[in-house]
Amino acid sequence: MKISTKWVEQFTTIEIEREELIRRIGSQLGAIESVEDWGSYFDNQIVVAEIVRADDHPDADKLGVYELSIGGDNLVTVCAGDKTLQHGDKVGYIPPGANVPKSVKEGEPFEIQERDLRGVTSQGMMGSARELLFSENHDGVAKLDTDASAGTPLADVYDLDDLIIDVENKMFTHRPDLFGIIGIAREISGIQGLAFNSPDWYKEAIEFPEPTAELSLKIKNEIPELCPRFSAITLAGVSIHDSPLIMQSYLSRVGLRPINNVVDVTNFGMYLTAQPTHAFDYDKVAKLSKAEPTIIIRKPKSNEKIKLLDGREIAPHSDTAMVATDNQLISVGGSMGGADTEVDGDTKNVILEAASWDLYSIRRTSFTHGIFTDAVTRFSKGQSARQTLPALRQMLDLFVKNTGAKLASQLIDDFPSESGPVEITISSDFVNARLGSTFSADEIAKTLSNVEIPSRVEADNVVATIPFWRTDLELKEDLVEEVGRINGYDNLPVDVPLRKSKPNFRTDELRLKGRLRQILSAAGARDVITYNFVSSDLFVKAGYSDELVETAYRIRNSLSPDLEFMRISLLPSITEKVNPNVRAGYGSFALFEVNKSHNKEQQKDGLPEENLSLALTVASDRSQNGSAYYQAKAYLSFLVKQLGQDITVRRESDGDLSTPLGHSVKSLFAKNRIAAVEVDGKFAGFVGEYSAQTKQRFKLPKYSAGFEIDASVLRDEYSPYTAISRFPASTQDVTLSTPDEIEYGDLEHLVLRSLESEEFDVSVQPISIYRAENTAQRRITFRLTFRSDSRTLKTSEINQAISEMVAKTTDMGIEQI
Repeated sequence: MKISTKWVEQFTTIEIEREELIRRIGSQLGAIESVEDWGSYFDNQIVVAEIVRADDHPDADKLGVYELSIGGDNLVTVCAGDKTLQHGDKVGYIPPGANVPKSVKEGEPFEIQERDLRGVTSQGMMGSARELLFSENHDGVAKLDTDASAGTPLADVYDLDDLIIDVENKMFTHRPDLFGIIGIAREISGIQGLAFNSPDWYKEAIEFPEPTAELSLKIKNEIPELCPRFSAITLAGVSIHDSPLIMQSYLSRVGLRPINNVVDVTNFGMYLTAQPTHAFDYDKVAKLSKAEPTIIIRKPKSNEKIKLLDGREIAPHSDTAMVATDNQLISVGGSMGGADTEVDGDTKNVILEAASWDLYSIRRTSFTHGIFTDAVTRFSKGQSARQTLPALRQMLDLFVKNTGAKLASQLIDDFPSESGPVEITISSDFVNARLGSTFSADEIAKTLSNVEIPSRVEADNVVATIPFWRTDLELKEDLVEEVGRINGYDNLPVDVPLRKSKPNFRTDELRLKGRLRQILSAAGARDVITYNFVSSDLFVKAGYSDELVETAYRIRNSLSPDLEFMRISLLPSITEKVNPNVRAGYGSFALFEVNKSHNKEQQKDGLPEENLSLALTVASDRSQNGSAYYQAKAYLSFLVKQLGQDITVRRESDGDLSTPLGHSVKSLFAKNRIAAVEVDGKFAGFVGEYSAQTKQRFKLPKYSAGFEIDASVLRDEYSPYTAISRFPASTQDVTLSTPDEIEYGDLEHLVLRSLESEEFDVSVQPISIYRAENTAQRRITFRLTFRSDSRTLKTSEINQAISEMVAKTTDMGIEQI
């Protein structure tokens, strides 16, 4: 955002020196990118001159010879290639010895010399608009539109002794009002400790005059959620020509290219108020409408296209806010106008609109279609819907003054909802506790009132009424920031605040996460951290259904398409890291992550819950015996047992998959190669082998599997320090014949549960699984180890325990061999 101090001084006084102004803007307003001394381009010898005689060159058909008055009785003769100048015209005279301002700005000063041109001595030159830095027009000598007398320095006439301060746009991202000169003037006034008063026309309660012509217009807003307000008027009798040089000069100084009086007026008004406006050619809109000239604010229809002012033709994305007639699109709302309704040299009547647009919609449209205009810059910061009328009223005056137009309609203002002013109450203690300051309530109220945040003192409280242009002020802390910034953070006490040196308390969750990482790392797995924000492409790879994607939180203004959703599961994120590691030469490995996931189905008090999950994937591009499923299960079993908890792995059921975690991992695993996990009898998650589709989408090796569990069911109950029993253990092998439909995991769990006793501890180890041909029975041999911490167990006790275990399983068709 380029700031012209001369433009600012039209609305407030600058009482401090330039160096101090630059310092305060940098420390109290925003980081400065550059400072440009515009006045340094103009030598005081460059003055207003008046033509007193115009003749043809006696020996050059293309040259004119002009006698100029440069003040008093001083006359000079100048030759020029422009023969259109007449007696009484005023020009910018650059005498011998002075440099052309344009050349100085470009860093290559060109000094004017007295020259002989075919027998006529030319004593200097008359500058074009380009040479005098008014615009890029270099067609001829610039005719000055001023009543200043000859000999007056040009810089004095056109406020050229200016300082241009360029403040980084990102510093104003939360301050839409600072993208206009009035907002900047208000802040510069505040940081000087001066009270600011906006111009009379920059008020909400504004009146429009009665029209003196008649141009009908119909407006319909079909998308008030994307266009909260649309205000418009029609103007008749517009005359297109160059805008005044002072307007061209101000626009050029802040980086805007002068074009003609209509375009320049809209740009001038935008830079003045921070409210973009747009002018449509009324007659072109009427021609593109079915009957009465009509403007409709809507989303684009399927296959609709629009040709933009920059010459491109685009097919707007389905959620773009568009301006259209009842026949076709004519503008991308808040971004760029269409070529079909462009104001040109033949324009006689215009529609002037000022609207408010949803900032998220503007940002999405800008990045989707590559539209980065000054209007986009402002609307994407969240301009207030309550400033369209003040801006439109001022634009009306500028149009009448600079184009000769007449108001041809009543104000058309589509504003479905309007909220009143908001008040925020803060105490001086609240402010001082956060700034380390000693401001009184009166001082706080004066500071805020200086920047037109009306404030009154009630007891020791300050009640601030938030003006319509300060859309960023919502909390008490926002006002604290205002008080500190306007008074200068550099002026606050610099005492180091007292802080306790006691370390932060480690929560149970932090201890658990550390323990999980310790155990899995000791088992040979590698800890990774991936983004909580993921792309829609990752959901596609994971095979998520549309219904499942809807359970994920979507970021409306994501910084990148790769960071559009909050993930509902960790497993796809770490599975995506397998292929890059395989290609890097790491053939066999296990990756795990302990992190948070979110989904819309799990909320508390209207807010999303953060689910702590643990996910692991194993992979190998080398020849391996067996299935990767058992490798993943081994990591999981080792982890749970190291925590001192019991784990059961069994065939998944529809009930398990109805959980959010079940939905998010089911699509990754192969059918019949997925198992549900219970920890201490509570459902925890799933372990499985990836399906062929998953391996193809993620480019996984054949040997790959993984698991994801809800970490909230885990707790560290394991004590590494246990006394070794002084009594010998007793071991017996038991072979059970079991039907095929009974899963091994279920059988193992059943055996352990049947042998539970307060008299001894027992562990179960599988020895063999055998099935004879053409039978529906399997023979599974377990090695049972019994141990007591208090005595030596008798054989009869062990045999009795085994017998009771077998008796409990007989009803299920299980027999001891």
